[in-house]
Amino acid sequence: MEGKEDYLRIIYELMREKEGVKSKDIAKTLKITKASVSEMIKKLTDLKLVKTKPYSKIFLTEKGKKIAEEIIYKHEEIEKLAKKLGYDEAHKEAHKLEHAFSLE
Repeated sequence: MEGKEDYLRIIYELMREKEGVKSKDIAKTLKITKASVSEMIKKLTDLKLVKTKPYSKIFLTEKGKKIAEEIIYKHEEIEKLAKKLGYDEAHKEAHKLEHAFSLE
């Protein structure tokens, strides 16, 4: 689920800037091909985490938005803790650990 969560987080963050996200925006952010993005968007659509139509913008469903918000929350909390512990790379460490921790 880690890869899927990364996509949901990226879509959520890009949607803060504009309504709906294009696959080329995701590809550019993740530094991957549009074909890879299309493959994952299909999986996320099947899981009802995003909704889209061919050649149009991508939107998070309520379920996808909730998961993205949970991931961002965990990341922020882990990053705060890592900074308190003196980690120079707190953001990178938080990104690695955000998938391993529950909300509790």
